[in-house]
Amino acid sequence: MNKESGTGRLEGKVAVITGATSGIGEATVDACCAEGARVVFCGRNEEPGRQVEWRQPPGTAVSVTADVQKEEDIVRIIHTAVDQWDRLDVLFNDAGGSAPPNAWSRRGRRTSSRIGQDGGVTFALRYGP
Repeated sequence: MNKESGTGRLEGKVAVITGATSGIGEATVDACCAEGARVVFCGRNEEPGRQVEWRQPPGTAVSVTADVQKEEDIVRIIHTAVDQWDRLDVLFNDAGGSAPPNAWSRRGRRTSSRIGQDGGVTFALRYGP
């Protein structure tokens, strides 16, 4: 690989990235693809996912519209990676969400951080080493 497209540090690796249609997750898809990884990534909105997928090198990224709060969506994301590339090397959980005004009170804390924690724990317990 040349310097413009990366060093190839992730060549041959397959990554699943959640929360990847904006922000840090989106940048992680860009970086992983530039470094040679093949990536299955997800977000809750289809169109931003398409845009992220289309700008990657051909054959390196697959967008899945999914909500990591739903276990069936998590299963679908993982199966997409394994069906497409027969393996899974990296799980990067960046999913989160907007919190209502009372989200940080003691009783209302089940929102933004919970989305990422629950999704990440489910991924790790079900598909980790």
